[in-house]
Amino acid sequence: MFFFLFTDSFSEIQGSSERHVNEGSQLSLFCSIIDISGPPSFVFWYRDGTVVNYSDQGSGVRIVTKTNEADFKISRKNLHEEEAVLVSSLYIDTVKPEDAGKYTCAPSNARNHSVVVHVIKGKWPSKNETTNSPIHQFTNFKVLHKGQRAF
Repeated sequence: MFFFLFTDSFSEIQGSSERHVNEGSQLSLFCSIIDISGPPSFVFWYRDGTVVNYSDQGSGVRIVTKTNEADFKISRKNLHEEEAVLVSSLYIDTVKPEDAGKYTCAPSNARNHSVVVHVIKGKWPSKNETTNSPIHQFTNFKVLHKGQRAF
């Protein structure tokens, strides 16, 4: 009698499922595969269902992906432990309002995972600013949602 142990690998973008990023700041998303059996052949990143284009020179978008077997050290003390291995990172150097949306990490050998990125347009108070209220008041604060224009 033979027994086969099948694992269900899945990707996970580290952090919370919703991100709020200031316009002009940097966005970094890190995608790991949980219970990985080997390196992926490829990892695609999508924003709102469209492949993220990072080949345009000067776009400020970079994707770093590990697909080489030497980059992976897969060792488990027992077969029931899950192990996360970072496989791909997406960086946007200067976030713009149009960068808001649903980002998906899609490795070839694991289930996809998504997070929603909201771009905040406006000025955050500096640590030197004071307020009369116990709750800090933001000036020109606006959360941009997909398809919404910044006015």
